[in-house]
Amino acid sequence: MTEEEYAALPGIRWSHLVAMAESPLHYLHAVERGRRETPQLRLGRARHCALLEPERFRREWLVWDGDRRTKAWKQFRADHPDAEIVTDAEMGSVVAAVEAVRAHPVAGNFVRSLDDAELAVRWQDEATGLWCKARIDAVIRPFQYSRRVHLEFKSSYTLDPRLFAAHAARMGYHGGVAFHLDGLRSTGADVAPEPVMVVVESDPPYDVALFDVPDHVLRAGRELYGRLLARVAECQASGSWPGRAPGPVEFTLPDWAYADPTADGLGLDLSGLEG
Repeated sequence: MTEEEYAALPGIRWSHLVAMAESPLHYLHAVERGRRETPQLRLGRARHCALLEPERFRREWLVWDGDRRTKAWKQFRADHPDAEIVTDAEMGSVVAAVEAVRAHPVAGNFVRSLDDAELAVRWQDEATGLWCKARIDAVIRPFQYSRRVHLEFKSSYTLDPRLFAAHAARMGYHGGVAFHLDGLRSTGADVAPEPVMVVVESDPPYDVALFDVPDHVLRAGRELYGRLLARVAECQASGSWPGRAPGPVEFTLPDWAYADPTADGLGLDLSGLEG
């Protein structure tokens, strides 16, 4: 199933649902307009495609390093209307990250053990009755596991377990992994109860780490996506999609902005200032 076919498939996808954590208005905007793409997200998509769908990557991701104000660029763009265009440096970064994953003694085995990649699934959430959908990164059958395993591929600025955990929590990775796993298992797929995340650094030296996702993290993820789905159901029933602050919100300052008896009379730290 192509991305276009998947996008047309009815159902709530995680990349839209996570916007509900900001507000129903943000969720509605994500559904109608799509997720706002940053350069980091775009390169993440490129790494994802290169690792899991190398043939499609070679076909759809092309390099242009010239001036984009020229006739040559306009002709190149016209000749490849559906292609994703990156610079030579960006392509080098993507290839280096993917090669690092393939060279890792365990992650490389996972990639070579792919049973399915970008597997589209659709299911009905029991609690809300809402139809959901997902594109599962990969289902693997590595030699050291007795069952197939659900794999998620991520990029991160850090692999430090503590810092990555904080980053993953802010991004809602636990909700996404649980959402995808439950969707996969709803199809009857016999997969291990704990998924694995393969994470590669987004910058050199492109270190690679594997994180087993334990049950307590999945429970937190299910609570997260359950709350978000419930809110979608409420908004659909009411026809109201409020923003972050539908009513007055008390304005307050961070603790450091309030006067400290040992500080300047305005409560500001003026140390180091001259003149």
